[in-house]
Amino acid sequence: METTPRWSIVDAVVVLAVVLATSLFLPISSFNWFKSLGFLISPGNQTLGILFLNALFKGVLLAGLVFFFASFRQQGWARVALGLRSDEKKRWLRLGIGQGLLICLVVMITSLVLYLLFPYEVAEQEIVGYLSTAGNKWELFLTLAITSFFAPVSEEMYFRGFLYPALSKKLGRLPALLLTNIVFGVLHLDLPRFLIITIGGIWLTRLYEKTGSLLTSITAHATWNASMILLLYLAG
Repeated sequence: METTPRWSIVDAVVVLAVVLATSLFLPISSFNWFKSLGFLISPGNQTLGILFLNALFKGVLLAGLVFFFASFRQQGWARVALGLRSDEKKRWLRLGIGQGLLICLVVMITSLVLYLLFPYEVAEQEIVGYLSTAGNKWELFLTLAITSFFAPVSEEMYFRGFLYPALSKKLGRLPALLLTNIVFGVLHLDLPRFLIITIGGIWLTRLYEKTGSLLTSITAHATWNASMILLLYLAG
């Protein structure tokens, strides 16, 4: 089985361009049938239901395109080449959870220090707004699914599993590490948190490099996001 990535930077750019173009020119969340599905999923908070479906659609689209391009270039199933490998003792699970909690702690401390040194106004993230209105455990579950499953799986597959190897093969490890995570930070469209998100992305990339398993960085990313969401929920 071919494990060396054979896809290119062009492939990675095409995947990202298709996802962004779909978001811009195919606003499925504005369709009536989509809104109806959103209501069925979350009757008490239709907007959260729509956000859930939108995150599901984008996550499946991004992950699906990554798998398609990678498998096409590998001329076969690209699971291993993308880093989706496990081990008998499931060390990736323990390491991912531990590192995710540590990332969450470091991010909170760093954010506090930056705010104290350079006070800045931070707009509330959209998902946090919906979290504050979550009236039951089902709505909390939907919020966690968006932030701690759809986003980590699709983003790790693209940034760490697909884009980083392509850039690294062409530019070298360090430029690829920086460029991958600068793009990761920029695409979160959150300027005040850009530096924090970029540093978190570098941490996740190094974790993937160290273990050779994308499952580790997916778990760490999911734990990081889930920890932040749960802390905000409990604080609210």
